[in-house]
Amino acid sequence: MDGHRVTQRMEWTKQRLARHLLYWLLLLTSCLAPLNHSCLVAQETAGDAVAAETVTRDDTAGDQVADDSAADDSEADDSADDDSTDDSATAIENAAAPVVAERNEAPARALAGVAEKRGPRRVTMIEFDGQIDSLSEQYLYRKLDVAEADKPDVLIIKITSPGGEVDATLNMAKRLRDIRWAHTIAYVPEQALSGGAILSLGCDEILVGPNALFGDAGPIFMADDFLFRHASEKFRSHLVEEVRGLASAKHRPPSIAEAMVDMSVVVYEVTSLSTGQRALMTQQEIDASANPDDWRKDNPVFESRDGHFLEVRGQRVVDVKVAQAVVANEAALKARFEPIESWEELHWSRFDTTILILNTGWATALLLIAGLIAIYVEMASPGLGLGGILALVCFGLFFWSRFLGGTAEWLEVVLFLSGVLLLMVEIFVIPGFGIWGAAGLALLFTSLVLACQTFLIPRTRHDLNQFVQSLTVTLLSLIAVAVAAGYLTRRMGRIPLLKNILLQPPGADDEIIAVNPNAPITESLVGGKWVRVGERGRAESPLRPAGRVRLGDHFVDVVSDGVFIESGELIEVIDVRANRIVVRRVE
Repeated sequence: MDGHRVTQRMEWTKQRLARHLLYWLLLLTSCLAPLNHSCLVAQETAGDAVAAETVTRDDTAGDQVADDSAADDSEADDSADDDSTDDSATAIENAAAPVVAERNEAPARALAGVAEKRGPRRVTMIEFDGQIDSLSEQYLYRKLDVAEADKPDVLIIKITSPGGEVDATLNMAKRLRDIRWAHTIAYVPEQALSGGAILSLGCDEILVGPNALFGDAGPIFMADDFLFRHASEKFRSHLVEEVRGLASAKHRPPSIAEAMVDMSVVVYEVTSLSTGQRALMTQQEIDASANPDDWRKDNPVFESRDGHFLEVRGQRVVDVKVAQAVVANEAALKARFEPIESWEELHWSRFDTTILILNTGWATALLLIAGLIAIYVEMASPGLGLGGILALVCFGLFFWSRFLGGTAEWLEVVLFLSGVLLLMVEIFVIPGFGIWGAAGLALLFTSLVLACQTFLIPRTRHDLNQFVQSLTVTLLSLIAVAVAAGYLTRRMGRIPLLKNILLQPPGADDEIIAVNPNAPITESLVGGKWVRVGERGRAESPLRPAGRVRLGDHFVDVVSDGVFIESGELIEVIDVRANRIVVRRVE
């Protein structure tokens, strides 16, 4: 599912579902009230998000971005244009006129929103570190929800990031751009490169450290030879439109934002001959203006030279009208907002670390294997027992972490529950293995794969890589479950934990005594009835291998000798031990 379709309301709904599910599983009862926001900030500690990038510095190994086909997804966004590969002069002409008049007003706007409030201010700072992906996107949304509940006057996003996925970056930047409940500030102490720089453009102000790096947001992708290449013109044109819009919305030079993602763009310092106004413009912006001859080109911005993505450091970020000021450290940052009524910091917490761990490949495989084996054990011994509880916990944690990680929605849950229901129908209602069982397995498999990715159909190389990873983890988990199920079927009587709680078929080991017609008859009191070896009755439910039979006037839970027995067939008791009764089909 395209990351562009993720809305704020859907994320809020997903979080509510996840909180309901967590309480339900941990308390082993029916759903309780949803978790409140205080659960999200309890026991906060620092941590790092680890995931694959798709947009970052062109010299950073390990980055990934969408290839030519990624533009097909990006065009679905409400700000994309179907003609993004054509000449962008029309868009530049529309944007240039209102923006040029405000090019040099950005420094004068510093703290303008904060200054409107007199007296002590409430400040909240969110720490955002590491690479950008769907996990870090959901992390920021959770922290923004917590911050909004506190109603701060100033919201600071402390950004230290080398970049990441395009969709996640743009989604977060637009979320910050649309915030009206606080004055937003991006604080960059060390670096905000690629996606980190684009994310900063969504804030009302940008403050940087003395040596902070900013910019270099050129999109790249991994080619078939596993080398990184620059993205196509079609994709780059769409990204240019997005970053220019973000810059214009916050009164920053769109030309500088464009130069960060397009290495062919050169930005000039220009002066209006009629008014003396100075600005930063590209040659295309000059040509698209109402009076091109009125602009005199002075000096090009050195960092925007042809063949290089614009990257600036420290004071130069202020010089090119992107940042408002340079701050030496956090103490100097706090001093800018005196007097301060409260200063709250939201860091990477244990809660966020748990979500990150549960979204890793090995944790996913472990949850799937344990959950599927638990389902098998539960179906082999009907009734809500240890297997059912373990399955609820495993799959509850799986979908809960995927909801909060941004890769699962209601569709995956509905598919999974439908698959389980069809399997139960196949096992307990309709004899044999037919269309119901096959459909159930298909739905289970589909739901697990989709829950591990953010799209329905892969359209880019990055999507394809993620799809292969999801498919591999799911297939290996199913293979492991098949092997484990075969082992459990043969060795169930030898496993200490299972032999005391499940009905087990006899195996070819020393613990099961072979039936001997001449052996003395044994008997046991089960459910108020004495059951003897050799007694006959009829199966009242399918025995697969466990089920229920009728012996005389009593109904008794039994297990077959390893062969499935259909309802209504004649059976004979071949072994009785305590409350465990083994039967076979009478031919």
